[in-house]
Amino acid sequence: METPDGKCGFSPASFEMLRENFNDEVETDRLREAVGKDINEVSSNWADFKSLTDLDELGAEYTCCRDIWKNGRCVWHARENGKDRMFLHRARQPPKDTKVRAPQHRFERLDGVYLKGADLRGIHLSNCTLTGAWLQDADLSDSDLHGADLSNTLWGGVSARNANLGNASLTNIRAGSDENDFSDAYLVGADFSDSRFPHSNFSGATLTGAKMQNANISDCDFSEASVGGANLVCSLMNSSDLTDADFPNSDLTEASLEGCNLTRADFRDACLKDSKLYKATLAGMNINRSTELGNKCYYETTQNDTTADDTPPLEKAVWIYHAYRELTRENGFPSEARHFYIREKDVLRQRTWQRTLLYQGCHSYVPECIQRIGSRVASIPSKILRGLYGFSRRIINLPLYKSLSYEISRRSTRYGESPWRVVTISILFIIVSAILYPLSGIQRSQGTSTITYSSDMPITQVMVESLYFSSVTFTTLSYGNFQPVGWGRGLAMIESFTGALLMALLVFVLARRATW
Repeated sequence: METPDGKCGFSPASFEMLRENFNDEVETDRLREAVGKDINEVSSNWADFKSLTDLDELGAEYTCCRDIWKNGRCVWHARENGKDRMFLHRARQPPKDTKVRAPQHRFERLDGVYLKGADLRGIHLSNCTLTGAWLQDADLSDSDLHGADLSNTLWGGVSARNANLGNASLTNIRAGSDENDFSDAYLVGADFSDSRFPHSNFSGATLTGAKMQNANISDCDFSEASVGGANLVCSLMNSSDLTDADFPNSDLTEASLEGCNLTRADFRDACLKDSKLYKATLAGMNINRSTELGNKCYYETTQNDTTADDTPPLEKAVWIYHAYRELTRENGFPSEARHFYIREKDVLRQRTWQRTLLYQGCHSYVPECIQRIGSRVASIPSKILRGLYGFSRRIINLPLYKSLSYEISRRSTRYGESPWRVVTISILFIIVSAILYPLSGIQRSQGTSTITYSSDMPITQVMVESLYFSSVTFTTLSYGNFQPVGWGRGLAMIESFTGALLMALLVFVLARRATW
């Protein structure tokens, strides 16, 4: 397209626009992606670049026909820092064949505009296309950018305080390390997908229905922000401040929130499945029964995950389940709290089994009590002490002991949460003992005949009598109308001791469930 004399002639596909900033990492990557070659291999001649590039895909059909302002470009595209908003306001192009004044016009093409340090306070650019624009250190406070296309723009130190960016497209933006200010901004339905806005300020912003899939918004301030219904799938929000933020109906599946401050944040009806919340502050966080925390956390299902702090995934899982347990208990959901308590204990059991499998002979853990006793008993000869110490190192394996204790607790009481397992074990023990007693024999206290399987009594009557004796022995009632014979006495002693232990355990489990 030929440009009339005295006009800007800027095109988004202009090689000069890309070449002048080839030292910029973002622009270099953009050029390489467009051309498919290294920048040093591309001729500086525009004709050569044109032959190598699909201009239609780069938007070459658009050419700026605004009047030249400085350096051969219009006021929008001239490489001039700190532009005044009045110049920009007057330079708006009215649509063809209309009588609408330029300052009121919408839907304008402003691709590749240069607005570094520009004063854009209160400017109206709604539904405009600003792809590839330079916005570093620009002031967008109180501006209207509703529905604008800001994809692939360059950000850094931008102030968008109280700006209207509703339904705006901010995709594929790589903001610099300077803080961007979105405080109190209207960002309803804005699309931040695949963008990077670390260290930004979103305090008090309205992000209802915003899309932030795969966005990097780590170390940001979201305090008192409203993020209801937002899509934050796979977003990175590590170390961000989300105090008093509202996340109702938001989707944070696989979002990274490690180290975030979620104090008094509202996550009712939100989805936090597989989200990373290690070391996040959950005090006062509001949830309801519709809040999806998932049956298992991310760190338990992805044990091969590598982290910067080298913390084992199972250790992170223990921390998460403990935090979830306290969170659900604080919000009045005892059944969910019991679930996360069981998950916490189950992960602890897995951790101890892992440590047990790593145990190698003399490198086992030595109980601290043995070391303390050994250091204080000076009267024992040193050879005997060393012998006892070496024996303890080979025999006593603390991780194995812990693993077995966790395993027994899991099988018998489900870590103290299942009274039915205690009842089932008790019934099975009574039945097994009832089967064993006739092998040795039980005797009535009023007679001399011994009840065994070989006696003249029917087998059903033998089992009924034996089951009765086993029951009263287990419950330690001992009416005295039966007594065991032979080795059955030892079995009766074991059964009475086990019965007392299991009944005490049942009382403990019932009392524990009542405290949730």
